[in-house]
Amino acid sequence: MRAAVEAGLGATAISASVAVASLEAGLLQQIDFRLPERTFHVLTHRERYASHAAQAFLKMLNTAPGAKRRNEKKS
Repeated sequence: MRAAVEAGLGATAISASVAVASLEAGLLQQIDFRLPERTFHVLTHRERYASHAAQAFLKMLNTAPGAKRRNEKKS
């Protein structure tokens, strides 16, 4: 995606950490644009162990401002 935008074929919304080298090289330009809010879903495998890192990440997501947690268990 980034390569296509660098070639002048369109626009994209990507992480600043991904774009930093291209921005510094003048291959991309940053504009002030607010993306609309969107919903993210997290799927986990009930039979697999969740690492400490995964548990911490899920805790961070569940305690973030505006987080809505649905804990539906389906068979």
